[in-house]
Amino acid sequence: MTGLSNLRVVVPGGANTDGLISDTRLPDRGQTVVQGKLAFGPGGKSRNAAQVACYLLGPGSVGFSGLTLEQPPTLDGLSATEQAAYALARFPIEALEEAGVVTKYIARVPFDGTFAGFAAIPIERLPDGGSENTIVVAPGLNAVYGPEQVDYALPLFEAARRNGVMPLALEVGKPVLLYAADRADEYDLKIIVDLGGINPDDD
Repeated sequence: MTGLSNLRVVVPGGANTDGLISDTRLPDRGQTVVQGKLAFGPGGKSRNAAQVACYLLGPGSVGFSGLTLEQPPTLDGLSATEQAAYALARFPIEALEEAGVVTKYIARVPFDGTFAGFAAIPIERLPDGGSENTIVVAPGLNAVYGPEQVDYALPLFEAARRNGVMPLALEVGKPVLLYAADRADEYDLKIIVDLGGINPDDD
């Protein structure tokens, strides 16, 4: 399969942009804290796993299946909200591309008011020099990542058949991850589950 001959890992799941506020203090309920430094970066447990695996195994060895915004040819003429949505959606995907992850089979849709995944992460400095953070994730498009997006990425499954691995992080809906696991079984892929993404409120 042209262009996928080195593929060994297929990662389905969520991709986020992380908004990090460092050197701050976590507010009490109803309180406003004016303190900290803002930075943006790529995130998402599944996306992070894909990038790290590619660093270890080499370019073209990992393919990612997710859902993000289709970038328009230009941001000219778009509202500030639309420009922000498309700009934020680029962070996690560009980082994958720079690492050598295959991103061709990430499904892309126009912006209709639903942002790509975003995580707000305030990081508090502790008196002992350490730090502590809180993470609030707005899943956005990750929440509607479904079986059709998994099927769109089946060329990745085929390329990794019998010799491949599929890491699963439980940050998107469990039904679609079970669907992805079933497809992985069809293609003889080994499955590794990261239990760190479990939401105790999920069924």
